[in-house]
Amino acid sequence: MQLLPKHFASTLFASLLLSAAAGAQAESVVLNGFSINNFNDGYSQPGFSVLSSTAGVTTLALDTLRTRSNVLSGGLPADNFEYGMSMSLLAQSGYKIIGYSLSGGLGGKLAVGAVPNDPRYLPGTPGTANNQARLNIQTANATPHHDPLSYVKDNLNGTQTFELSDHFGAGSDALTLALNSFVGSNATYTYYYDQNALDPWDREQKSPSLASLNIFNSVLTIYTAPLSPVPEPGTWMMLSLGLLSLALLKRKQA
Repeated sequence: MQLLPKHFASTLFASLLLSAAAGAQAESVVLNGFSINNFNDGYSQPGFSVLSSTAGVTTLALDTLRTRSNVLSGGLPADNFEYGMSMSLLAQSGYKIIGYSLSGGLGGKLAVGAVPNDPRYLPGTPGTANNQARLNIQTANATPHHDPLSYVKDNLNGTQTFELSDHFGAGSDALTLALNSFVGSNATYTYYYDQNALDPWDREQKSPSLASLNIFNSVLTIYTAPLSPVPEPGTWMMLSLGLLSLALLKRKQA
């Protein structure tokens, strides 16, 4: 069963930018080397918290994604959760934004309903259990242009980590990050038949299946670097004179 909406990729970036007025936007947050502006994820409270901000590395916990991305289906209709977030990053004077990474973990469980181990029960239609996670993050206004990054995981039964990262080489003064994620689960009953049932209506039995999935410890890391100082014209002149003096001294010694 396809859990991922067909419109996921086509509406990713446009929907995030157009929905900026729909939810609360965090005021500008000044951090080490850059500031976050216009954070929006459609919820009433800004969905991130600052874990650390030291020279060159700032880590943000994506709280809304962590607390709301739990889906569970137990022989009931599919359970899905979509999350979109956008933020503008502006480098402070004397700094460049040189990259970012999105990391975290996935926890999933899949269990198909079982037919009781008894000869009186005959198997019928088997149940199903499926889950899916998809993450997509892309930038706008970054120079040069960078392609979106994607991560997909189907039918996870256990835990697994993920990481998406990108670096901007010479760095960028400003850019917009947009993240969209989807987690979904779907489970259907396993049906079987009781041969000893007296009432025909009681012959068909069912056993629930279970499918769940959640994203945990989702962290966005922003990397910055100070600009290399450009020497003043006077510094260049003094350096040139020094080199010329050394050359003349070596010539005399020769």
